[in-house]
Order: sequence, then C-alpha cells, then structure tokens
Amino acid sequence: DVWARGIRPLDGDDMLRWGAMKVFADGSAGGRTAAMSHPYEPQGNEPPGTGMFIFPQEQFHSLLGKYHRQGWQLAIHAIGDAGIETTLSGFEAMDSADHPLAGRRHRIEHCEFVRPDQIARMAARGIEAVPQMIFMHEFGDMYVQNLGRPRAEAANPMRAWIEAGMHPAAGSDAPVSETDPMPNIHAMVTRATRHG
Repeated sequence: DVWARGIRPLDGDDMLRWGAMKVFADGSAGGRTAAMSHPYEPQGNEPPGTGMFIFPQEQFHSLLGKYHRQGWQLAIHAIGDAGIETTLSGFEAMDSADHPLAGRRHRIEHCEFVRPDQIARMAARGIEAVPQMIFMHEFGDMYVQNLGRPRAEAANPMRAWIEAGMHPAAGSDAPVSETDPMPNIHAMVTRATRHG
C-alpha cells in the first residue's frame, strides 16, 4: 500500500527514516496472554489457558506475506512458543524464489520461550531473535509463577542462539522496561531476576 501511493524510504540525506514493519503474533507472559503450546500454571480460580493469538493464523500469514512482498523487513512480536511457531510457519510459507527470506533480516521481537527446534529453523532461514534480557531481571519471578521454573529458566536462550550461528540483539523495550543497560547486561550474564 505504501509503495502503491508513491511513498519511498528516505535516503541518507533525509532526517527521518523508517525501519521494520511490526506485527503482533501474541501477548505477554506476564499477562498470561503469550501463546504457549502448554498451559500456564493454575492460579486461584482462574483457568490456566494457553494465551492468545492476535490474529487468526490465515490472516496473520497473509499480513506477513503482504509486507514481505512489499519489501519491508519484518519485526514480529512473538513471546510464547506457539506464537513463535505461527510466525515461523508464516515466514517459511512466504519464502519463494521471487521473494526469498535470505538476506532480509526478518526478526522475532522478544522470542522468549523459543524451543530448540525453532532455533534451528530460525538459523536456517536467517531469522534473528531480538530479546529483551531485562525482562528476566524485571519479570522473571512472574515467569516462574505463571509458567513454572523449568520453562522460566529456559527463556531467552542467548547462548543457544549464538551457538546456532545467530546474532541476537538486545534492547530495553522502553517504556515497558527501564533504559539503563546495566540490568540488561547483568541478566545476560547471570540470568538472575531482580530477587535473585
């Protein structure tokens, strides 16, 4: 749509630029809305549930394909393994000789509860993870409560991404989290929550 209206990305002399097209696949682990393949831990009278998808899969994949064909880099918000799965299957479906994924630097924002098989698929297609390790610092105790300790401890596998040949970036997701880089770096090194 943008290209059809004659709007173009700005060149090096312009003051304003735009980057990736962001599309949401799911919600958040803290809010128990990140799409998971296994239910959240029960809490009180609240049914455990598995989170939510923002769009039906067919519509979501259609959006990804449309923006990919238009030339956008995609930055997909996906936190739970089921949200990551529908994102990866959409990426894989839109990969073609006319519009290859290779070199496009599409990414999954957050990508927190990714499975090893998904990491392998991401690495094979050049899809990068952009986690916010500060989430472990700020929300990690809530992750243990909502998902149980084993799933919480497996979140944000920086070393696994690097060992798979990927180049994960890190950010604060401000204003969701503070912009001070030190808690982010501390969480990358220690994987500890603010309460240890």
